[in-house]
Amino acid sequence: MEAKPQEPQTPAPSPAQEGQEGGPLGKHYNPKDVEAGKYEEWMRAGYFHADPNSPKPKYTIVIPPPNVTGTLHLGHALFATLQDILVRWKRMSGFEALWVPGTDHAGIATQVVVEKKLARQGISRHQLGREAFLKEVWKWKEESGSRICEQLKMMGASLDWDRLVFTLDETRSRAVAEAFVRMFNEKLIYRAKRLVNWSCALQSAISDIEVDKKDLKNDPEKPLPRPFEVPGYDHPVYFGEIEDFVYPIEGGGELRVSTTRLETMLGDTAIAVHPSDARYKSLHGKFARHPFFPDRRLPIVADAVVEMGFGTGAVKITPAHDQTDFEIGQRHHLPSINVFTDDGHIVDFFATTPDQRAAAPAAQFVGMKRYDARLALREALTALGLYRGRQPHEMILNLCSRSKDIIEPMMKPQWFVDMKDMAKAAADAVRTGEVEIVPPEFKDVWYQWLDPASLRKEGQAVEGEVRDWCISRQLWWGHRIPAYFMTRRGEPLPPDASSDPERWAVARDRDEAMRIATARLGCPAAEIELAQDEDVLDTWFSSGLFPFSVFGWPEQTADLNAFFPTAALETGHDILFFWVARMVMMSLKLMGRVPFKQVLLHALVRDKTGKKMSKSSGNVIDPAEVINGRTLEDIKAHIRESHLDPREEARALAAVDKDYPRGICVGDNPADPTAPGSGIDGLRFALAAYAAAARNINLDADRVYGYRMFCGKIFGAANFILKYIPPEGFRRLSPAELKAALPEMGPMERWIMSRLQAATRAVIGGFEKFDMASSATAIYNLFWDELCDHYLESVKPHLREMTRVAAQPASPERDAALARYHRILSLFLHVLDQGLRLAHPIIPFLTEHLYQRLPRLPGDTPSIVIAAFPVADPALEDAALEARTQRAFDMLHALNAMRSATGLGRNQMADFFIESSDPAAIANGEEFKEALMGQSRAQSLHGYMHLKGLVDPERELGSLYKRMEDTVVYLASVLRKTIVRNYGTKVPEAVRRQNKEKIDGKLEELCAMLHSICNFEKLRLAAASTAPCPPDVTVADLAVAALQERLWTAINEEPERPKVPKGTPPPPPTPTVADYDFEGFLWRTAAEQIAARVPGYTPRQRAAQGEQPGEASGKAGKKDKAAKKEKAEQKAAAAAASPAAAPKAEADPFSQLDLRVGRVLSVERHPQADTLYVEQIDLGEGAPRQVVSGLARVVPQEQLQGAAVVVLCNLKPAKLKGVESNGMVLAAVPHDADPHASAVLELLQPPADAAPGTRLHCGGEAPAAPKQVAIGVWQKAQPEVSTDPQCTLTYKGVPVLAGPHGPVRVATIVAAKIA
Repeated sequence: MEAKPQEPQTPAPSPAQEGQEGGPLGKHYNPKDVEAGKYEEWMRAGYFHADPNSPKPKYTIVIPPPNVTGTLHLGHALFATLQDILVRWKRMSGFEALWVPGTDHAGIATQVVVEKKLARQGISRHQLGREAFLKEVWKWKEESGSRICEQLKMMGASLDWDRLVFTLDETRSRAVAEAFVRMFNEKLIYRAKRLVNWSCALQSAISDIEVDKKDLKNDPEKPLPRPFEVPGYDHPVYFGEIEDFVYPIEGGGELRVSTTRLETMLGDTAIAVHPSDARYKSLHGKFARHPFFPDRRLPIVADAVVEMGFGTGAVKITPAHDQTDFEIGQRHHLPSINVFTDDGHIVDFFATTPDQRAAAPAAQFVGMKRYDARLALREALTALGLYRGRQPHEMILNLCSRSKDIIEPMMKPQWFVDMKDMAKAAADAVRTGEVEIVPPEFKDVWYQWLDPASLRKEGQAVEGEVRDWCISRQLWWGHRIPAYFMTRRGEPLPPDASSDPERWAVARDRDEAMRIATARLGCPAAEIELAQDEDVLDTWFSSGLFPFSVFGWPEQTADLNAFFPTAALETGHDILFFWVARMVMMSLKLMGRVPFKQVLLHALVRDKTGKKMSKSSGNVIDPAEVINGRTLEDIKAHIRESHLDPREEARALAAVDKDYPRGICVGDNPADPTAPGSGIDGLRFALAAYAAAARNINLDADRVYGYRMFCGKIFGAANFILKYIPPEGFRRLSPAELKAALPEMGPMERWIMSRLQAATRAVIGGFEKFDMASSATAIYNLFWDELCDHYLESVKPHLREMTRVAAQPASPERDAALARYHRILSLFLHVLDQGLRLAHPIIPFLTEHLYQRLPRLPGDTPSIVIAAFPVADPALEDAALEARTQRAFDMLHALNAMRSATGLGRNQMADFFIESSDPAAIANGEEFKEALMGQSRAQSLHGYMHLKGLVDPERELGSLYKRMEDTVVYLASVLRKTIVRNYGTKVPEAVRRQNKEKIDGKLEELCAMLHSICNFEKLRLAAASTAPCPPDVTVADLAVAALQERLWTAINEEPERPKVPKGTPPPPPTPTVADYDFEGFLWRTAAEQIAARVPGYTPRQRAAQGEQPGEASGKAGKKDKAAKKEKAEQKAAAAAASPAAAPKAEADPFSQLDLRVGRVLSVERHPQADTLYVEQIDLGEGAPRQVVSGLARVVPQEQLQGAAVVVLCNLKPAKLKGVESNGMVLAAVPHDADPHASAVLELLQPPADAAPGTRLHCGGEAPAAPKQVAIGVWQKAQPEVSTDPQCTLTYKGVPVLAGPHGPVRVATIVAAKIA
């Protein structure tokens, strides 16, 4: 046996490496060591700074400015990675590449952060005043606002930090004022009173993107209505129900209306019905009276927008608080009555008529919080006899993403942008190709927002029109609106004067506003008072100017002339309209051209199961946790420090236990001290690999860690090859010299150069198409499969031989051999160098680290950051060679599979033989003989493998038969899952596909085992022979398709079950495929396959049952079914023969029920489910027992107090929606106030003086007369009432009630309203 050669020690740095960042690479890849100091070096060298005067072609992108309040999350990490890839690639490709950094002032988010900070000190912004508060915000910004920039640097983002901007700095503020004034003068900006999204918690209008839409579905696990925590309330508020009440009609009668927002009825000004609704045609044009405003008449109007199927088909109209109602009000000239103050209380309807307050019914609600008023209105309407009840109702609830408040549509005077023409121009820019959207499927989203009429023409179902953009916000932090309210001193003003657009002067500064005011009011400045609007602009307004304001607009700067328009805009698809479209619209209007040529949209990052990341779900992944690794204990500590609601904290802790039981990226190699963390490069590569053109990235931290291992693979390859660089006498060949020498080199050298060209084309092609995933895949394959797994292994013998030859005395033969080996070494270094350049845009730190350690060529750059990006050379591509190489690799895989199957150790050398009737295959083996021998550890290579004397056939066969038995058992268990009735229609496709993959995979394993068994059986039978036994059995002979065909045929042989008429007893069960002995079938088939290929083969016994593999084992179902049945029969016979055996009566299943009489001590609503009660019940046990019941649907709460109940006590204690329950209330009636007071007790035959705790009779015949009782049954609990019209009730398969007129056999549990 050949001894393993000694690996050479790391040599001293060669002269070619002198002056470089040198030193050995170390034993392990440690991301922290590799990444340390690199970014600072790049910054000092100025590699990221772009020169506007450079003659190079320009490539510019601007960063989507992260919030100044922000900390790095995976969304930031994703865009930082993808944009940095583009910029680094273009910089290396000869462009003057500029990536402009910036941060957004984030009006609402920043103000909320600082307000919370002040609140901890007991101070509010109103106590400070506007100027002092803004000083606090600026102070906070200077102290904490740079955090996100430092984190982007950590990620390796090659931004030009000399050009860092802030959207609220002086230059950007000047740009905002200029844009506002120009657009106002062109009548694109106007002031009007309209409905806006209002947050009562923030007391501000908010944009559509800051509204989270919560879809409330009536789920059995989460029934409606559902509780929500609303800011300002110390109790949950329930949503997801519809309420009915009636309005009295003038002249008599009433009209029942439906609403999901009862609190707004105080602002109702009409009732609307559909004009075609026959139920209400007689009411058209009539009036109803408001119960709380006796003088308010509500016209009954007909409008086609009303849905006849919604509630009663008649809806209340509140124009001031609903967009649809507002539009109906406009059509029917209805007044708009505001109901709420800015902070969400009921307004004082009598502020101008205080003398009416005392007698007005509505006065009782003034000053209430809006959802407290909802409860008060419900009670008041009930007292008036006008309330008609409520029921669950699915709906969409709008929440403020910042404050979690419920959005209230409110009528407010605001500033708006007229969107119609601007939106059309932006839509046309995409339609004509001026702007390209990648991926193109998002074009329809673009048109849906900006030109929905065009989609309707194409036949798509699109609703709505382009709505004007509300740009004012009631905040202090932000760009104050450059509009001034002008009045003459002492002039009396009407109440709504601020809504008059003629009262506003829009100007760049106060002096310009005064000039406008004097001209418009016709009086001197001394008589005029100016007050600048207190509101600020929507953050998206300044962000819409970002692509040109970053270059100094409105000034005509050198940067603006050189770098605008930009090349591309890369961002998430979720802000395609909110930011991207607005940039295009404002650039077309203010600059006369589009701001960028391409819009590159990346996916959204979610957790590995596809759920949106949120702190309360416990699935938020901090990039730092991935980069550095984090233990489970640390993750939990971080959650506990996040000040979550206790229920959210418990949910988050449970989620991390499930998803990260070992922590995040902690590694699994205790011998590697550098294991924790993916490193920055590992995370960047993972994000690029995930970034296919899709809507979601389901990020799995374990997969991210796998890319850290990929980086370690590259590190290891470089570390290996650098060991072999001679300390002297070696000169790395240039690419031109290698190309000239390549024809004389071996096939593996020509192959790796061909694969390098293919990888280069694939990487560039992926970058060009913004398909980073395909580029990452090409890089991964080049390094992992081609360079490391194949080429590196093939050159190892050459490098070992080079070390041996170099130690010999000088001679022409030695020098010639060294020159050949040095060419191979140079070629490997060239491929490594070019691979590092290809990978640099994705993994910049590791590639720089290794590039600095490679021997240099004349003209090489000092850093890979500015090195030339590879270009594919078609002359070096050889498709025919690649095909031959692939066939050689197939041989290699077969040889290694033989080694693995036979249990040969890595250091055991064997003779391998190749036998084929195809001369090309033999020639192929000869061409790659050197590589095959090196990689398969063969000492000779001929036609097949000679194992005699190397392995023990009996031992190997024993192991193989055991493995085959395990595989057969597992395969049979999966097969049984596929034979349920309606498998193809009821089982989800994903599950069926998964089962199919499992079955096919195990069949392939089975074929491979049979292949090895056949050859070992032949080896065993030929043990007496001296000649090698060529294994003429191949895996192809045992085709998976043949096994599959026989298997699926057996499965499909299920007989048709006869239909049984209703009411007749079912026939005895017929054997079906469910009873099929899959193990026996598979084992017999295997034995047949072996016997057909191995003459003289004797079938072996099955390990589990002692069967012969060739024998039939019947239709016994599972493998031990027959044995169990036989054993049971023997036991029964023995028991019957025993003289001591006494006959036992058949057990009555109802005798197991522990039913007792109880008395309700207290009852209250379940805190999370309005349809459940939590009852404390006296069962005579001392302490009361707590039981959750479903009686809330049928018994009023007040009637249950003190009621008699029947409790099933021997259920396991459980939680029902978070509340402990020990038992189940089966029936209840008031004990003294109802005609059926004793119905339950009578039906269950209790003693006459039954006291709490009395055990009830549970068998025999019950009274013949059926009774009507109310029951509360858990949805998932036994017993179950069937939907059969015969009203059969069963318990454990035994009929309880046969109806509708049959006798009650056992009346322990009775269906409601048994007639």
